[in-house]
Amino acid sequence: MLGSLSPDVGLVVAGQPVVAEDVHHPAVEFTCGVAVASSLQVNRRAVLDFKRTDYVRLKKLLALVDWHSELACDGVDAAVVLWIISKNKI
Repeated sequence: MLGSLSPDVGLVVAGQPVVAEDVHHPAVEFTCGVAVASSLQVNRRAVLDFKRTDYVRLKKLLALVDWHSELACDGVDAAVVLWIISKNKI
C-alpha cells in the first residue's frame, strides 16, 4: 500500500502515539501536501440579517408609498409594474 501513495504523502512511525501500541500495530503519522489554487472563485451568498434592519426608516419609506394607487390596479400585471417602479424609487 505504501507504494501506491502519492509523492505528496509521507508516512512515518509516530514519535508520540496517542493510544497504546503493540508490536503488530505501531502508531503511524502521515503528512500530505495540499496545493492551493489562487484562482478559486469565492461564492458569496447574500445573507439576510433582519436584526440589522432600520425599522424606523423602513416604516417611513412604507408610509411614502401611495397604497391606494398600488392596490387599485386593473390586474396582476399592472400591479407588478407599479411595484417594480415603486421599489426602484426606494
